[in-house]
Amino acid sequence: MFSSRAVATGMFLLVVPSLAGAISVSGDLTTQAWTKARSPYRVTGKVTVLSGETLTIEPGVDVLFDADVQFHVRGRILALGAPLDSIRFLRGFASKWGGMRIVKADSSVFSYARFSDSHRRDASGKWEDTSGGALFVDSSAALTISNTVISKNIADGYGGGICIARTKATLSECTIADNSAAEYGGGLSNNYATASLTMTNCLIVGNTSVKYGGAMENWGAKADIQRCVFFGNTATQSGGTSGGSMLISWGTNPTLTMRNSIVWGNKPTNAIRVDAGTVTATYSDVQSGYAGTGNISVDPQFAGAAARDFRLAPGSPCTNTGDPSSPSDADGSRADMGIDWSSHRVLYGDVSGDGTISANDASLVVRRVVDNTVSLAVPLAGDVTGNGSLSAYDAALILRKVTDLTYRFPVERGSMKPAAPNSGARYIWFEASGGSWVLRIDNPSDVVAGDLVLSLPDDAPARVEGAAMVCTRQEGRTLFVSFARQDDASPVLISLPIGSVTPPVVARFLCNEGTITVRYGQPTSLALEQNFPNPFNPTTLVRFAIPEAGDVRLSIHAANGQLVRTLVDHPLPSGNHEVVWDGKDALGREVASGVYVCRLRTEQAEATRRMTLVR
Repeated sequence: MFSSRAVATGMFLLVVPSLAGAISVSGDLTTQAWTKARSPYRVTGKVTVLSGETLTIEPGVDVLFDADVQFHVRGRILALGAPLDSIRFLRGFASKWGGMRIVKADSSVFSYARFSDSHRRDASGKWEDTSGGALFVDSSAALTISNTVISKNIADGYGGGICIARTKATLSECTIADNSAAEYGGGLSNNYATASLTMTNCLIVGNTSVKYGGAMENWGAKADIQRCVFFGNTATQSGGTSGGSMLISWGTNPTLTMRNSIVWGNKPTNAIRVDAGTVTATYSDVQSGYAGTGNISVDPQFAGAAARDFRLAPGSPCTNTGDPSSPSDADGSRADMGIDWSSHRVLYGDVSGDGTISANDASLVVRRVVDNTVSLAVPLAGDVTGNGSLSAYDAALILRKVTDLTYRFPVERGSMKPAAPNSGARYIWFEASGGSWVLRIDNPSDVVAGDLVLSLPDDAPARVEGAAMVCTRQEGRTLFVSFARQDDASPVLISLPIGSVTPPVVARFLCNEGTITVRYGQPTSLALEQNFPNPFNPTTLVRFAIPEAGDVRLSIHAANGQLVRTLVDHPLPSGNHEVVWDGKDALGREVASGVYVCRLRTEQAEATRRMTLVR
């Protein structure tokens, strides 16, 4: 019987049963980078970026909350996504999460990110503990957010999507949609004289406040709004008869300026409520009217407001009627009112840029997912789900469009191929069949695409078969695979001709862009997989499986057998587990380059693997 010593539970030593390839995080964080190669990062407890430290999140990282907890930032967070590799903060196995709090922190930046499914609440009932459904920022150096979606979040206080207090904030090319607040500011809230908000080219749509300011609240603060659209926001106080569906301005001497913007389709139609301070609007289309130079109150004639297409239709009264002193639009004409869509006019699905949508476009997307050197004429056209990333699921939906011209992509407010109702998690496993290692799934219904990382038994060239479209890239023993298929009846996803008695190991599997949860079959024997990556510097992931619950010890030894570090020494449930070794010994000292032995022991069996650290 092993002694039941407590295992260290800092970020890099927390061990939980999890999806293959996922990193479980909780606790205090010092300066570090989160990478796409190790994504998703699954939050299992409260996280705090400590004062003076920086968390950098690279493009393509998913931060999934498996616990209903908050993400605190006392230092700095730099979440720098890319157009086809966004960074997403979403609920994982938890039904919701507690939002992000950036308080008394350094300057933080978010670009090409998404925040969804959070619920900001606290038993104390204090406004600062219940406000900012996705983001609460207070007394921090600065906040910059661009090309980011903040949607479907809830605050029991103010600012259903985001609450800003005593901080300079800049938002550009952002969408704040379908958030709700129990007090003021369904979409966002801006507070105190030292707060300064600049918002450009943003869409604020479908937000709700129980009281006033369906879209936003400006309490004693400064705000400047340029070329934004406010549509479908609701203020429900007094049955919606008191106005303020778009804005409430109150508090001590607030000031807000708005130019070249559209305020339409909000409830009640009296959208702007000024209880204190000044609101100056010019060259804007405001339903029910608002006094100001160049303002109008005429149906803006959106291309498709019901489908949330807020481009201006031909003949719109908002075309070429913006402030004549503003920069000209891309075609050289006078600025329009509303969002500048010049960088967004794409034919979704047509990544080749030839004006048509074909199977070739789907093929290009699959190839691009595994090989960033593949050139796409119109990369943004491939993100047909509209989630900020490119995957085999996008390719599968493009194939669907090719065979059904009436189908509308999710980004066009159409539908995704839904998962089977109440299907729960799906289980996958490799088995030998007909001379191949076959990856099977217990319930194939609606599974049309997958993006995988496989760890191979050796570095011999691998071949993958079995899907309508499949593309691979191999780096030694690591194989990147993306597949799209139209037949969702077959339980066989892909197959690899057998070249070893040992099956490949699934290091990561994203099924239908993560809309279907995948787990791995229950192990029948003790297994210690090869660490990944290997060689490594300075950290490496160790995955292992135990068939029965019991005491487990996972330790690192020098080549001469001397114990270097014990990573796990306590009972674990049966199933798949993982732990990251940071290349340090038991005293926290960095160990030298060389070959080390990873040893896994239970009461019934033992397994070892050799690993190489190269500094």
